[in-house]
Parts: sequence; structure tokens; C-alpha cells
Amino acid sequence: PSDFVHLLRYLTYRRRLGEVEVRATEGEMLGFTLGHGSLVRGYSNIADPDHPHAGMHFAVVAPRFSVEAAVDTLLHPAVIAARLAGSPFVAARGLRFGASLAVDPQAPVQILNAPDGSRAVDGAFNLQARSTPLSLFNADLEYTFDGGSRGRLTPYADLAGSPYGLGAHLGLLGRLSLGGRGELGAQ
Repeated sequence: PSDFVHLLRYLTYRRRLGEVEVRATEGEMLGFTLGHGSLVRGYSNIADPDHPHAGMHFAVVAPRFSVEAAVDTLLHPAVIAARLAGSPFVAARGLRFGASLAVDPQAPVQILNAPDGSRAVDGAFNLQARSTPLSLFNADLEYTFDGGSRGRLTPYADLAGSPYGLGAHLGLLGRLSLGGRGELGAQ
């Protein structure tokens, strides 16, 4: 069935409504990152060439808020992700908060053994595993120091977690203007 829903490599729709941009993509996901990438970074849904996946990504981006959601495949999703971010304070325009959630409805937690003690595989030689739903969450904070035509600097902090533990991620995004010769970016 995944072959039939993967008739097109991808289909994209974009529309600008004033300062708000609406984007929707169906099909292949190449290098999908959610937020700063603490939960989902560089994800691709086409790693298995025998079973093409038709995923969906939807985003609404405005100057003071953004909302996005994605699913890696419509038939049997392995990644369902969503993010909400915003700048609630007019006086502190560079301050931005975000929250993300990613769910794997069938996360493998233990590889199964065959009766002879070897690893259990199906007819296509795929390892068999016991699975359970897994939820991951993330809250983040960033502040952009805007240097106008010189560039900008954005330090950020993420706190990510799951039922198995918590983790922190600190980072720095930077853009330096090279005048009429372009722009240099770093993370």
C-alpha cells in the first residue's frame, strides 16, 4: 500500500497571507528538523527503498509565533511530531519560547529471540522486536541579539525528556554579514 500513496516524490504548497506563511508538504521528508533538533534532527523517511513513505509536514510561521506538525508516513507512522513557539512579549522581541512533542507509536525496546536462541527475523529478514509507544518532549528558550546589518547571535537552551530521563542541550546560532559578499552562518 505504501507504493500507491507514494505516486509523487513530494508535493508542496506555500502561501503568504500578509506576514504569515503557510506551508504544507506531502511525500518524502529529507533532513527534517524540529526546533533546535533536540528531539528530531535531520530525519529522513526514505531510508528503506523497498517501502516508500508518504509523510506530511505542515507549518504556519508568523513574526511572533509558529506552529508545525509532521508525520513520517500516513499508513504506519513511526514519527509523529509537533511544535509550538512564540514571542509573547512585545518589549522583548528577541525572546522566544518553544515546546515540542515527538511520539513513536511502535518504538522497539527489545529484540526478540527465535526458539533456537538466534535473533527472530520475519520473511524479509527484518529483526523482530517487542515495541511500545514512546513520547519525547522538549521545552526551549532562546534570545536573539540582532546586530542589524552586521548580523545576529542567538544563544538557546533546550530541556528534553522522556519517561526514561531528562537531558539538556545548549547552543549558539550566529550569522555574520559579509557586506555585499554574502553571509556566514554557524551553529
